[in-house]
Amino acid sequence: APADPDAHNLRGLLYEQQADYEQALDHYQRVVELAPDSPVGFLNRADTLMALGRVDDALTDYQTAVEIAPTYGEARAGIARVLATRGQYEDALDQITQALHTDPDNPSILALQADIEVTRADDARLSGDEDTAIAAYQAAQTGYDHVLALLPDNPAVLFSRGQVRNSLGDLEGAGHDSDQVLALAPADPDAHNLRGLLYEQQADYEQALDHYQRVVELAPDSPVGFLNRA
Repeated sequence: APADPDAHNLRGLLYEQQADYEQALDHYQRVVELAPDSPVGFLNRADTLMALGRVDDALTDYQTAVEIAPTYGEARAGIARVLATRGQYEDALDQITQALHTDPDNPSILALQADIEVTRADDARLSGDEDTAIAAYQAAQTGYDHVLALLPDNPAVLFSRGQVRNSLGDLEGAGHDSDQVLALAPADPDAHNLRGLLYEQQADYEQALDHYQRVVELAPDSPVGFLNRA
């Protein structure tokens, strides 16, 4: 059935999972042609365009998906991702708010909201606006708390919250999160690096060294572990 949009969509998803984005794009193009009134093809084509670095084209497709289905949260999340890359944080977070209005416990959208707050906080701190940075980090922590209430053993979210807690100066909370990550994923070099940084800030250099050693062993092609161990 060469004119079946669902079959083309599935084939596109499979190619996308294999990081064969050009092939995925071809199939999503067929979905859009065969089912122009469905937001799915536009959303998936937009995600693939993002992976290919074609951000403007991706934004157009996300917007088209929202025009077709205004309550389509994943499409609004896509718009938010694009806006955040441009530093348009308020507009990005407005899109997230609208997405959460119809799906308030969507963990991926909640995590994206928190991620955007972190990026906004990092930029504010770099520019010397510490009040904005603190407020954004606190908003991010609240967001990660919400996600972890839904997915309590998610190591990626625990790691992100640990980084935020460290940015807020909560070394104990950050240490707790990094320990949880290492209990769930003991071979995670980023978690070992964070734990090492926390021990280093507490002047516990032996413990820090142990974790940086693990970073070097687990990610020998990355300079980070060598730098921190040095």
